[in-house]
Amino acid sequence: MKHIDHVELTWRLLGEAFERLEARLMAVAAGVGKPERYDRDLTRAFFEIVAARRREGESWADFLERNRDLLERGPELVSAHRREKLC
Repeated sequence: MKHIDHVELTWRLLGEAFERLEARLMAVAAGVGKPERYDRDLTRAFFEIVAARRREGESWADFLERNRDLLERGPELVSAHRREKLC
C-alpha cells in the first residue's frame, strides 16, 4: 500500500463517518416531527471540531472533561471555526 492509498482511505472513511452522523441526526429530527431543524453546516462544523480535538485512546468521559466548552459555548465555537475556514 502506498502513501496515496492511506490518504485516500482516510478521506473515504471521514466522508463515510460524516454521512452516517448526518443520516442519524436527520432521522432524529424527522422522528420528532421537525426535519427542518437539521443544519448540515452546523453538523459539519461540530464534526470537524470534535475530530480535531479527539485523542486516540481517550475515553468519552475524559474527552468531555477536557472539552466542556463544546457544551457550554457551542455557537461561539462554530462561529470561530467558520471564520477560521474562511481565512
